Amino acid sequence: FDLTTPPHAAMAPRCIAALLVVAAGAAAQGWSPCWSGGLNFASCCMYGGAECWDNVYTYERCCMKEPLLAQVEATAIQRLTEQDLDCGCKKPHLDAPGYSGGDFEWCRFRQAIMLNQDLRPFYMPFLQIPLEKLAACPLGAMTMTLFDAYLKMSNSRERPDLAQMPSFLRSQQALDVLLKAGKVSFPALAASGWMTFFQM
Repeated sequence: FDLTTPPHAAMAPRCIAALLVVAAGAAAQGWSPCWSGGLNFASCCMYGGAECWDNVYTYERCCMKEPLLAQVEATAIQRLTEQDLDCGCKKPHLDAPGYSGGDFEWCRFRQAIMLNQDLRPFYMPFLQIPLEKLAACPLGAMTMTLFDAYLKMSNSRERPDLAQMPSFLRSQQALDVLLKAGKVSFPALAASGWMTFFQM
């Protein structure tokens, strides 16, 4: 599993006083205060580098302990309905399928899943998407984090512990939030085109 291109991320100044307020609100609401702008779960926990962390926001805190979802992600999942599961990808692409370079696109990724294509070319572009784009397609994000867990399990020489795998933990939390919201059924998830259960 070769990852050689780090994602772009810029650390914004963080004020300790603001941190205490935000962290308290996050704990009450069930969302993580770790993520904003170019810093998100995908860019920091799935690949990540030293630029993601400081003395307060650490890998262990932000990637290994719930809540793992940013506020905008948790809100998007809670609002998700069965009519939203395709992430606006109702019309198929008529050009060549698969990743064709450039920015990550949810609709191309979904098309590749539905056509049973190699998903690995989408991986590095996915790590560079901003938080708002990550939150825009909750089921697509869940599928990619499960795909990340699959890649790491299949390339591990030792039996992996899912409880120590950030991507699986995030997928687990996202599914839990989705089911608790009660707006999406399992049949709708299965018919969404994202093949989420296949990744599981």
